[in-house]
Amino acid sequence: MLVNNKTKQTYHYAYEARGVAPLPKYYEEILAYTKGMPHLGIRGDKYFVLYSRDRLAKAYFEENENTKSAQATYEYFSTEHNRRTYFRAVDKLQVQMTHFMDTIDKVDLMTVSDRELKLLFSKSWNLVGEAFTYFLVTQTYRFHVFEDKLRGELRKRVVASRVDMYMSELAISEKSTQISEEEEAWISLLIAHNGTKLPQHLSIEALEKDQPSFANAVKKHFVKYRTLTLGDGVWAYNINYYIANLRRDFKKSVIELQQRQREIREFPKKVIQRRKQLEQELYLDSQTVDLVEFLAQIGHSRFKQRMEGWMPLVFVNIRLEIELSKRMAPGYFDNNVFLTSDKELEDYIHGTGSITAEDLLKRRGKHDEYLIYLNKGNPEVYFGLAARELFKKLVPYVAYSKVTEVLGTVAMSGKVRGTVSLFLPGDDMLEKLKTIKKNKILITGNTRPAMMPLIRESSGIVTDEGGITSHAAIISRELGIPSIINTKTATKVFKEGDLVELDTEQGIVRKIA
Repeated sequence: MLVNNKTKQTYHYAYEARGVAPLPKYYEEILAYTKGMPHLGIRGDKYFVLYSRDRLAKAYFEENENTKSAQATYEYFSTEHNRRTYFRAVDKLQVQMTHFMDTIDKVDLMTVSDRELKLLFSKSWNLVGEAFTYFLVTQTYRFHVFEDKLRGELRKRVVASRVDMYMSELAISEKSTQISEEEEAWISLLIAHNGTKLPQHLSIEALEKDQPSFANAVKKHFVKYRTLTLGDGVWAYNINYYIANLRRDFKKSVIELQQRQREIREFPKKVIQRRKQLEQELYLDSQTVDLVEFLAQIGHSRFKQRMEGWMPLVFVNIRLEIELSKRMAPGYFDNNVFLTSDKELEDYIHGTGSITAEDLLKRRGKHDEYLIYLNKGNPEVYFGLAARELFKKLVPYVAYSKVTEVLGTVAMSGKVRGTVSLFLPGDDMLEKLKTIKKNKILITGNTRPAMMPLIRESSGIVTDEGGITSHAAIISRELGIPSIINTKTATKVFKEGDLVELDTEQGIVRKIA
């Protein structure tokens, strides 16, 4: 816990992100707060800190704001009308984003006029802000009141040590995700090409040379599911993601692949059956059943919004941002939009801005430092030394070296020991995958679709963030991997190679060597 006596605000570490721009509207519903977003009915946070140095941004929530946000979210989503309003708006926005992304795919950005580029960027910029706002409504901490309600009902019926396990089994959607759809399609591809001899030194180029039909099938699969390769500071489609999968999965027998395919296809039915079984065994009343179904629905929506909505849209926005940077500061290109405030960029787009290339370069300094401070609902942006000094005042340094265990929420039961594989923003997933051996425990801030090859090779999962509707919780349940989420500080406490134990009876991750 990080306490600041001067500001009377209590901040705690939330998450890290690699290579994000300091546009205030992207963070913690600032857009919702500044624009009101009456169709959401949920107020934005009034206090928030995000500090970036060397393009690694660290975010800090204000503790009391989290509690208020959870209560406001509970009050809003307690009515069926508001639930329908939210999900309808999300579906409508998804159609708009898909249309815009399809449009950009057909445009050569290098040939469009400055005016057209600015209009495209302005459209993208606002779509990203709105998409991120809707997505952030589903942040797991916002559903703590809902989770506590369900936890309270279960405590009346089962021993405390079993509550989290039952919650994870109940609050999971039976609906398929893009990840499960991709995995099933990938398995079909492998089975269809069973017996094909792979090149000794596997790459897409070598595969094209030795097995052109197989390479073509892999490339078609990549084009269809390429957005799953984005994230974690990697903002370029990467076919090597699937080459890594091929290197691992081609060793499996057809019987093993078919078994996994059956598990994927049978998963929705099993989820429904298990939920109905638990509802009867635990004598859950209609209100509790409704709560379970809503948590499952919001978890699936969060998943879908991330993979098919704002994540690929952010990539489109980055492409526009890079081209715009070239024109803002010709001869000094290194994505200088990165160092503009919300207002400065808006003024530039409308031709009224006074920001110069020299101003942007001066801000870069040695470490590309900036800080967003949401102060009483007003976003303030600082650069360079001013950002560094304010961060030190707002969020005091905390040492974690003497901590040997962390407490979290059980997302998937199972006791496991292993050595830590620490995955941080900006780490190369494919390089990390090479170090994954038997009994590796993946410890990360949060899991994302682009990390799936790493996740599938892990014996256990531990995250800083998360709730029962988070990506890590959903995926660990789908794959049957023991996991403890929402530890707050696991990535700070544990180091690469530490020997740790996941005790999912108690929700504890402890260092044992």
